[in-house]
Amino acid sequence: MNQRVIKLGNGYADFFELMELAVTNQSRLIACFQLQTLDGRHSLGIVLKPAKHPSTFMPIYLCLEGFKPDSKRVHQFQDFANQEGHTLHTIAVKSLDLFYDEDQYTRYLIGLLRSQRVIPPMA
Repeated sequence: MNQRVIKLGNGYADFFELMELAVTNQSRLIACFQLQTLDGRHSLGIVLKPAKHPSTFMPIYLCLEGFKPDSKRVHQFQDFANQEGHTLHTIAVKSLDLFYDEDQYTRYLIGLLRSQRVIPPMA
Protein backbone atom coordinates (compact mmCIF):
# COMPACT_ATOMS: atom_id res chain seq x y z
CA MET A 1 0.00 0.00 0.00
CA ASN A 2 1.42 3.34 -1.04
CA GLN A 3 0.39 5.83 1.66
CA ARG A 4 1.38 9.41 0.97
CA VAL A 5 0.68 12.78 2.59
CA ILE A 6 -0.57 15.41 0.17
CA LYS A 7 -0.14 18.84 1.69
CA LEU A 8 -2.87 21.26 0.70
CA GLY A 9 -1.36 24.23 2.50
CA ASN A 10 -1.93 25.89 5.84
CA GLY A 11 -4.41 28.62 5.03
CA TYR A 12 -8.13 28.95 5.38
CA ALA A 13 -8.72 28.62 1.62
CA ASP A 14 -6.97 25.25 1.79
CA PHE A 15 -9.43 24.20 4.48
CA PHE A 16 -12.31 24.59 2.03
CA GLU A 17 -10.47 22.42 -0.49
CA LEU A 18 -10.01 19.75 2.21
CA MET A 19 -13.72 19.88 3.04
CA GLU A 20 -14.67 19.63 -0.64
CA LEU A 21 -12.42 16.57 -1.04
CA ALA A 22 -14.07 14.98 1.99
CA VAL A 23 -17.62 15.72 0.81
CA THR A 24 -17.15 14.66 -2.81
CA ASN A 25 -15.30 11.47 -1.80
CA GLN A 26 -17.54 10.35 1.06
CA SER A 27 -17.65 6.79 -0.29
CA ARG A 28 -13.85 6.64 -0.08
CA LEU A 29 -13.44 8.49 3.24
CA ILE A 30 -11.73 6.26 5.80
CA ALA A 31 -10.81 8.69 8.56
CA CYS A 32 -10.77 12.29 9.73
CA PHE A 33 -7.98 13.42 12.04
CA GLN A 34 -6.51 16.45 13.72
CA LEU A 35 -2.92 16.83 14.83
CA GLN A 36 -2.07 19.06 17.79
CA THR A 37 1.39 20.50 18.32
CA LEU A 38 2.71 21.47 21.74
CA ASP A 39 2.65 25.14 20.75
CA GLY A 40 -1.08 25.03 20.04
CA ARG A 41 -1.22 24.73 16.26
CA HIS A 42 -3.61 22.25 14.67
CA SER A 43 -3.44 20.36 11.41
CA LEU A 44 -6.56 18.85 9.89
CA GLY A 45 -6.61 15.87 7.56
CA ILE A 46 -8.54 13.10 5.88
CA VAL A 47 -7.62 9.64 4.62
CA LEU A 48 -9.20 8.17 1.48
CA LYS A 49 -9.36 4.58 0.24
CA PRO A 50 -7.49 3.81 -2.98
CA ALA A 51 -9.50 4.84 -6.05
CA LYS A 52 -9.99 1.48 -7.81
CA HIS A 53 -9.00 -2.14 -7.16
CA PRO A 54 -5.65 -2.27 -8.95
CA SER A 55 -4.62 1.02 -7.33
CA THR A 56 -2.66 0.81 -4.09
CA PHE A 57 -2.32 4.58 -3.59
CA MET A 58 -3.93 5.78 -0.34
CA PRO A 59 -3.97 9.60 -0.21
CA ILE A 60 -3.72 11.44 3.11
CA TYR A 61 -4.78 15.06 2.56
CA LEU A 62 -3.49 17.53 5.13
CA CYS A 63 -3.85 21.22 5.99
CA LEU A 64 -0.67 21.69 7.98
CA GLU A 65 -0.42 23.62 11.27
CA GLY A 66 -2.66 26.47 10.19
CA PHE A 67 -5.38 26.49 12.84
CA LYS A 68 -5.82 27.56 16.43
CA PRO A 69 -7.62 25.00 18.65
CA ASP A 70 -10.72 27.13 19.15
CA SER A 71 -11.06 28.33 15.55
CA LYS A 72 -14.30 28.14 13.62
CA ARG A 73 -12.67 25.88 11.00
CA VAL A 74 -11.63 23.29 13.60
CA HIS A 75 -15.18 23.19 14.97
CA GLN A 76 -16.59 22.93 11.44
CA PHE A 77 -14.28 19.99 10.72
CA GLN A 78 -15.26 18.29 13.99
CA ASP A 79 -18.95 18.75 13.15
CA PHE A 80 -18.43 17.27 9.69
CA ALA A 81 -16.71 14.16 11.10
CA ASN A 82 -19.53 13.65 13.63
CA GLN A 83 -22.26 14.11 11.02
CA GLU A 84 -20.64 11.54 8.74
CA GLY A 85 -20.27 9.05 11.60
CA HIS A 86 -16.48 9.13 11.66
CA THR A 87 -14.44 9.22 14.83
CA LEU A 88 -12.25 12.31 14.79
CA HIS A 89 -8.81 11.03 15.73
CA THR A 90 -6.80 13.56 17.74
CA ILE A 91 -3.06 13.00 17.95
CA ALA A 92 -0.38 15.05 19.71
CA VAL A 93 2.58 15.58 17.38
CA LYS A 94 5.91 17.35 17.19
CA SER A 95 5.98 20.56 15.18
CA LEU A 96 7.27 20.61 11.61
CA ASP A 97 9.95 23.07 12.78
CA LEU A 98 11.70 20.28 14.70
CA PHE A 99 12.43 18.23 11.56
CA TYR A 100 15.17 18.57 8.98
CA ASP A 101 12.72 18.76 6.08
CA GLU A 102 9.08 18.21 5.22
CA ASP A 103 9.72 14.73 3.80
CA GLN A 104 11.11 13.55 7.15
CA TYR A 105 8.08 15.06 8.89
CA THR A 106 5.57 13.32 6.60
CA ARG A 107 7.25 9.95 7.26
CA TYR A 108 6.93 10.68 10.98
CA LEU A 109 3.22 11.47 10.53
CA ILE A 110 2.54 8.31 8.54
CA GLY A 111 4.22 6.27 11.28
CA LEU A 112 2.07 7.95 13.94
CA LEU A 113 -1.11 7.46 11.92
CA ARG A 114 -0.26 3.76 11.53
CA SER A 115 0.56 3.31 15.22
CA GLN A 116 -2.72 4.99 16.21
CA ARG A 117 -4.56 2.74 13.70
CA VAL A 118 -5.92 5.68 11.73
CA ILE A 119 -4.43 4.14 8.57
CA PRO A 120 -3.72 0.45 7.99
CA PRO A 121 -0.21 -0.98 8.27
CA MET A 122 1.90 -1.44 5.17
CA ALA A 123 0.80 -4.50 3.22
